[in-house]
Amino acid sequence: GSLRQLTKFRAPIATCYTSARANSTAGVSQAERKWDLVAAVCIERPPYITPKLLEIEQKVMATLDEKEFELSMMNDHEIRHKRDLEKQERKRKGEDVDDGEAVITALDLEDSWRKAAEGFTPASTSTEADVKSVKRELDRPLRLLAKYKLGTEIHWDLPFIVNNRGETLRDTAERA
Repeated sequence: GSLRQLTKFRAPIATCYTSARANSTAGVSQAERKWDLVAAVCIERPPYITPKLLEIEQKVMATLDEKEFELSMMNDHEIRHKRDLEKQERKRKGEDVDDGEAVITALDLEDSWRKAAEGFTPASTSTEADVKSVKRELDRPLRLLAKYKLGTEIHWDLPFIVNNRGETLRDTAERA
């Protein structure tokens, strides 16, 4: 996915840079034409949050959740709730039930959890951040692009720099 998107950015600069170089050496023969080796750096900010699911993905998730619920074992809270209901039933029938001390039922716990959750407001997934801020588009990766003027045309491309003679490509990339 990311590599395919990056090729969209590399294609215009490659053709423009080559044509600008060819225009500047128009009087030079084909054998004497000089080529520049450049190194580019892709700086990417990964997504902070997961993107919203598509409709088909939501349907698949709902189906998987339903299947998981059907096949899952009861957790401690569900077992406690079941025992509470059984205790209530025995009390109603008049059987002796050992309560010991004050009992907090599973439903009491659920009510306290609901009450605690009422005050919670989730953070916004969209921001009104400036176009130059990295705190925007939180669900998508962002890549740094630089504006280059080659000849008379302006192009946006990854930051790149020309390799100096005798320098390794790694050193050139670090300079970029």
